[in-house]
Amino acid sequence: MHREISDKQQKSYNIFDIFTGDSPIGIYILRDSAICFTNPQYRRILGYNNEELIGINPLSLVIPEDREVVKRNFELVVKGRQHISYQYRFLKKSGEIGWALETFTHIKYSGQPANLGYFTDISEYKKAEIALRNSEQRFRDLTESTSEMIWEIDTNGFYTYVNPRVRDVLGYEPPEIIGKVSLFDLLISPEEVRRIRDKFTSIVKAQKPFARLENINRHKNGQLIVLESSGVPFGGSNGQLAGYRGIDRDITEEKSLRENMQFYLKSITTAQEEERNRIATEIHDETIQELACLCTDIDEISMTTTGLNKRLVEQLEQLRCRVEDIVAGLRRFSHSLRPKLLDRFGLIAALDSLIEELKSEGNIRCCKKIVGKVRRISPEVELILFRIAQESLRNVKKHSKATEATLTIHFTDEMVNFNVRDNGIGFEIPKTLTDFARKQRLGLIGMQERAQLFGGNFKIVSKRGKGTTVTAEIPIFSAR
Repeated sequence: MHREISDKQQKSYNIFDIFTGDSPIGIYILRDSAICFTNPQYRRILGYNNEELIGINPLSLVIPEDREVVKRNFELVVKGRQHISYQYRFLKKSGEIGWALETFTHIKYSGQPANLGYFTDISEYKKAEIALRNSEQRFRDLTESTSEMIWEIDTNGFYTYVNPRVRDVLGYEPPEIIGKVSLFDLLISPEEVRRIRDKFTSIVKAQKPFARLENINRHKNGQLIVLESSGVPFGGSNGQLAGYRGIDRDITEEKSLRENMQFYLKSITTAQEEERNRIATEIHDETIQELACLCTDIDEISMTTTGLNKRLVEQLEQLRCRVEDIVAGLRRFSHSLRPKLLDRFGLIAALDSLIEELKSEGNIRCCKKIVGKVRRISPEVELILFRIAQESLRNVKKHSKATEATLTIHFTDEMVNFNVRDNGIGFEIPKTLTDFARKQRLGLIGMQERAQLFGGNFKIVSKRGKGTTVTAEIPIFSAR
């Protein structure tokens, strides 16, 4: 009988050894506060062999700061809890600190009361958890210290997060916004709501990032706030678009300053053009007329006065030619200041005049191309385009060493696109056009400013040995 019991116990031990030996979880048995059994996984995790572990108190493997936690949970099991799980840090034989998730319970081992510990190494999980926690803290520190308003919205435009900066930008506390308000609720007018809703709908449909979207909002105190919004899409756990995260920059003062500066520059440009017109008119109506009368007087002297020697007649003729040259020069100067063709017949006629002038003064073949339906546009836009063409062709003549130049003007329903292209020596484009000021190329800056004053775009493309292309695009409606 005793032999049968021993055989059954041995068989039970063998089954237990097989089960624990294949287990991916560390297992150990504790009796009288000392380890009496360990499985291979437990030994692998700790780095000790079986002989080193048998007979020791497992509390010695726990780092000192966590021993009280382990003691407290062990006492709960001793007092009758069926099983309990807890986490703590342990020390490997190599000196490395790891994290364990342990479940402890009562068992009988070799017929005597004992405790069974399931020991899982969760070090990698804890590292990821700590890294995530640190990342979240860095994100909070960044978002709460930045001068910009950082937000997160769902696909319906409702705020799911805003940083404390919303208090300074729009006057609301984050709890007043999160989950309660959409970006459309803060816009200033129904027209602005429709405009931004249309843009947001197309952005969500395309699931693409967006940048520098201006929108006019109302501060909690009623003040108008202009924001510049940029955002990127993010997905949910199901892989579908969950919303957008981004930044709002308060550009209220910046926009006001920019508009004031544009008004100032526009006023200066208008004053310059008025002064050009006045001077051109004065030269044409007064100076040139006076010189024409002087030519007539010289002719009369040459034809009516008797007794003049041949030398004096020749000198009068030379004087008359010099006066005519001065008149021709003044006419060209008057034309460059303010061509009467532009006011009387429009942009195309004035451009033809510039092209003919370039042909007559050098060895440059120049032609004009028109795309779209030709029509008269606002005098302001015509003047801007004429000045850009005038400066561009002047640069072709003075600096490009080109043999050919093409002037193209493209009319659309909303824009006038204009460019001048040459086959000259080209040049290196600086990073910003304002760098031209350091190189004394103020004409290029002037062209850019003129285009931007009317909401247009200005661009220069050039490369050494590859020629230069100057492009301006002006909205037709901008000057209406």
